[in-house]
Amino acid sequence: DWNQPTSIQLRPNQPQNVAFLLTIPGDANPDTMSEFTLSLTSQNDSRRIATSNIDVSASMMSDASVDVSNEFIDGIHFVDPGETITISYTIWNNASRQDIFDISVLSEDVGQWIVHQPSRTNAVLNAGTSTSFDVIIEAPSNAQGGDRGPTITPVLQSQRSFMEIHGHDFDRLRVNTFYDIKIEGLELPQKLTPGQTNEIPMRITNLGNGESSANISLPNLPESWTWWLTNEDAPS
Repeated sequence: DWNQPTSIQLRPNQPQNVAFLLTIPGDANPDTMSEFTLSLTSQNDSRRIATSNIDVSASMMSDASVDVSNEFIDGIHFVDPGETITISYTIWNNASRQDIFDISVLSEDVGQWIVHQPSRTNAVLNAGTSTSFDVIIEAPSNAQGGDRGPTITPVLQSQRSFMEIHGHDFDRLRVNTFYDIKIEGLELPQKLTPGQTNEIPMRITNLGNGESSANISLPNLPESWTWWLTNEDAPS
């Protein structure tokens, strides 16, 4: 279908562009070739005719899907700070013809996490077949317990139909919480004076990656002794 008048005025050495729309039937088989001729006839001299043969090929309609492998479909998956985890994906070609896909992933809320693009960049799939690819994700070494991982979305770009297919978002990575508390004495007295308050300075350090609670006790203290705790860091 033409979108402009069929008559155009041409001046010497001044080329003009023409455009038209071509509609391909929805049931056309992929790679079906159609040839048409574009003709230009001079209105000043009808003997002057220029023609150009143009070939058009029907592209295919891609029908594919991509999702994480079964082991990652459900539940939350925990990683340690600094750990590297591999997320596996599966691609299915549900079309009736072979298709070729470029593979990539989109990532959001990455922060200090590192998301590597898939090691394989494309996949050639015959009708009804599937294949897999991996995405490697590295957690920050200073990640805190309960931190969320990035959101990963797989993307397929068909080289045959130029259609873009997105898989489901994956947002089920969390950082493990580990507990490690250290207690140490600071300038401990050599002797304790009976009948007086003796201060024994101690330092407690949380070496884990999240908040932690600790119970302090003196299990071997004689029953006739009394003791209590003060916290220099507590608000007065």
